[in-house]
Amino acid sequence: MKRFVFLLSFLSLSAYGLAQDTTIRIVKVRLPPKQRLIDTNAVVLPPLWEPDTPAQFPGGDLELAKYLRYHVVYPEKAKEDSVQGTVILKLTIGAGGKVGKISLVKSIGSGCDEAAMNAARSMPAWIGAHHKGKHVESEVYLPVVFSIQ
Repeated sequence: MKRFVFLLSFLSLSAYGLAQDTTIRIVKVRLPPKQRLIDTNAVVLPPLWEPDTPAQFPGGDLELAKYLRYHVVYPEKAKEDSVQGTVILKLTIGAGGKVGKISLVKSIGSGCDEAAMNAARSMPAWIGAHHKGKHVESEVYLPVVFSIQ
């Protein structure tokens, strides 16, 4: 009887062990390619949520263009080297409209990046973004064009 119980328990344990799935499955995940900014016509992806009313420079886009025209100083080194192009900055506009963190998205060098960042640092407060009736922090991509005329 002991042998029978032992044999029955051995067979049931080995059947249980063989029934377990021991195969290793490899799952391949294809991630989308990274978005690169090549030119000013490149697509900039929006954030996961967008505010109902985006942040805006006081007076709108025309006043922003006027501000940049008068406050961005074309570096002498860039003029000498005939450097032209577009610097793209990412500005974090606080809930109150103050320009916070400024980061460089696209660079052209020769001092143009620093000139664009200096102009962005001295900007007046923006009209802050609103989302569901509340003031929220938002990000703005700002292209600054350097062109020798």
